[in-house]
Amino acid sequence: MSVSTPKAIKCTSCNIVISEVLSYIRNRHNVVDNESLIKICAPAFAEEEIDKAKKLLFISTKTHQKQVSRRKNKKQKDLEDMITVFKTIDPEQIPIFVAYNLHKLPPVCFDHVDVTKLLKDLLVLQSDVNAIKSDYVTKEQLKGMKLDERKSKSIKSNNYINSKRGGYIEEDCSIVVSDSE
Repeated sequence: MSVSTPKAIKCTSCNIVISEVLSYIRNRHNVVDNESLIKICAPAFAEEEIDKAKKLLFISTKTHQKQVSRRKNKKQKDLEDMITVFKTIDPEQIPIFVAYNLHKLPPVCFDHVDVTKLLKDLLVLQSDVNAIKSDYVTKEQLKGMKLDERKSKSIKSNNYINSKRGGYIEEDCSIVVSDSE
């Protein structure tokens, strides 16, 4: 089987390349480890698609890595080469890879998810919820504060105290009238 050298399908004003394989690897190589990414991509994509994607990657990027033609374990080795290019090249030099047929993209199963990251995120979320529970007031406390505020406003408005001249009423004061005069 002879696979012709693919031509990079690019937009003239932007740096977009259409390839399901490259789009998937580009968007998953930072999230999923290399071994898992290869295990996901190898059965999901045909050998011709992977070969074509590798050639497209080397055509559309400027990398110092040499494009090596593989014979044994071709799929796996080609996927390793592509992942290495994505991990070593400057992200600004990588074109935008898009998928035309989204149904060709494999799903990420729970077998390939980093459980330690999920647990870490869960612990952070749990500590945030506990902080909210301890720092914020309950509805009953808020209603009580509003009621207290209304009472204090009504007391201040009913008394004839000139607050502009510095007069005020303390919340916990009592007026004692003496009959000594």
